Amino acid sequence: MTAPIVAYPADHGGYILDTDACDTGIGAVLSQIQEGQEKVIAYGSRTLNKAERNYCVTDKELLALRYFIEYYGPFFSKWAEVYPIPDQTAETCAQKILDEFIGRFGCPESLHSDQGGSFESEIFQQLCQMLEVKKTRTSAHCWQPQRKWPM
Repeated sequence: MTAPIVAYPADHGGYILDTDACDTGIGAVLSQIQEGQEKVIAYGSRTLNKAERNYCVTDKELLALRYFIEYYGPFFSKWAEVYPIPDQTAETCAQKILDEFIGRFGCPESLHSDQGGSFESEIFQQLCQMLEVKKTRTSAHCWQPQRKWPM
C-alpha cells in the first residue's frame, strides 16, 4: 500500500467535496478534476463528541457537510489585495485602504497585515477603531502566513 498523493489545486475547474459519517466520526475528501482525473486536494476527519454520537444518520451526514464546508471555505474566500502607492507613509496607506479596498468591497470585519510602521501607526489604528475593524498582524519573527493549506 502506498501513501495517498495530494495534488495542488488548479486555478480552473470546480471542486468536489465528498463527506461521510459513521457512528464515531466524520470525514471528507476535497478533490478536483485535473487532466481528466479526479485528484485529491485535501482530506480530513474528526471524531464525534458524546452528544453528536446520538444524532441520527441524516444529522451526522449534515454535520459532516457543514463542518467541512466551514473548514475548507476560508481557503477559497481569502486573497491578497495589492495596490500601487507613491510612498509608504501611514496617511497614504490608510487613504488607499479606505478609498480602494473599503470603497470597493465594503468594510471588513478584520484586517491582517505585517508589523510595518504604516500599519502600526496612530492614524491606521484610529481608522480601524472608527470602522470597528479588528486589526491582526503577522509575528515579527515569522514572515510566512499564519495558516497553511490543510494536508
